[in-house]
Amino acid sequence: MSNDWRCGECGKHCADGEMLAGANPFLVGDEVYGCPHCRACNPDWSQICDEPGCKSETTCGTQTETVYRRTCARHMPRPAVPERHTPRGGRHRTADKPCEFVHCVICK
Repeated sequence: MSNDWRCGECGKHCADGEMLAGANPFLVGDEVYGCPHCRACNPDWSQICDEPGCKSETTCGTQTETVYRRTCARHMPRPAVPERHTPRGGRHRTADKPCEFVHCVICK
């Protein structure tokens, strides 16, 4: 998982380790961050999806079994459909009849 950011000033991407950091001269104990490309101080950072190769902004955070992921909606980890919710011979809803599966994730 990557932890990349997009600078709100110049739009360039950088990883956590590439961001410029320093003590905030106006607030003791605080840090300011700068873009290594345009040198903007504390630009409006947008986090980038942690899916390899994706450059979209994150829209969600999801705890998986092993790590916490920050992804765009397209790469959001989806929970596996439990076996009891998987249709097996039953019928999904029609225009005049509701779904026969109480917790159907397909018909929601």
